[in-house]
Amino acid sequence: MTTLINIVATSIIYYGQSVVVQAGDTVADTTVQAAVEANGGLFCQTTDAVVSAAIPIVQKLRTKGANEATLNQIMLSAFMASAYTTANSDPGSCAGTLPITVSTIGNAATVGINAATDALPGSMSAADKTKLDSMSASAAVSAVSGTLPITVATGTSTPVIAITAATDALPGSMSAADKTKLDNIGTATGAVVQHLHIDVPQATIAAKSSGAAFAIGAALPANARVVACDLTVTTALTGVTTATATVQGGTDTAGSLVASANVFTGTVGNVYGGTGSNPYASRGSQQLYMTITGGAALSGVLAGDLDVDVFYTVQA
Repeated sequence: MTTLINIVATSIIYYGQSVVVQAGDTVADTTVQAAVEANGGLFCQTTDAVVSAAIPIVQKLRTKGANEATLNQIMLSAFMASAYTTANSDPGSCAGTLPITVSTIGNAATVGINAATDALPGSMSAADKTKLDSMSASAAVSAVSGTLPITVATGTSTPVIAITAATDALPGSMSAADKTKLDNIGTATGAVVQHLHIDVPQATIAAKSSGAAFAIGAALPANARVVACDLTVTTALTGVTTATATVQGGTDTAGSLVASANVFTGTVGNVYGGTGSNPYASRGSQQLYMTITGGAALSGVLAGDLDVDVFYTVQA
């Protein structure tokens, strides 16, 4: 038979009699123990040092007239601090689903709740509750206004919001056509003027026949439209007595881009021969040609260098 210490005063019926088992009483009778526990009593081992030390204190206070509630609290505190309670206390399997949180340190479990955010549920702050309480149950937008270029028609609870189109004077929405035009600025299409530089050196000139057209540079891009074309002598031609040059495109007659220019000169510089016979026609994908006519065979050219600079746009 095990003798136990009662922790909290408990009233029981024992052999037909009402009996109070007080806090700090030791009980060996298993029938009494069962009756006490059935009525909410609590027992601890007599070998527990903390609880055993509390017994004489409780008994002495009882003789001094202390009320049982105080004595119950003393014994309960001793029980909670006892080795028995510490060893057997277990928060068990305690877990929470957000926003509920559970943290366990030793045998103690701390349960909390995260604050609500715009993205996650949680506890409501006092400020949010105050704000919510200040709103009516049917709260809704009742007035809407806009600042140009935003416009609002029927600015009540059912507003119609729009944006005006941009003009040269006022901001607003951009049209698809304007966006396409803007995207083309600074690229290979649109109104941007592009430059093609072609070098015609002495070796090329000497290998050609006088009066015969020969291809120069790469073909122009598709949809190209020539804006201007310059012919420049960078090194004077020697070895011939006279020399004129023209620039044309595709199967045009000689001089459609640059009319006949005298390139036999001791002065190095721009010798643009004048506007050609058809300088502004669309010339998408055309190959450019040059014709040099000399007073003698071009194979006799000992020195010389010509530059052709073509300026063009590519239409979308």
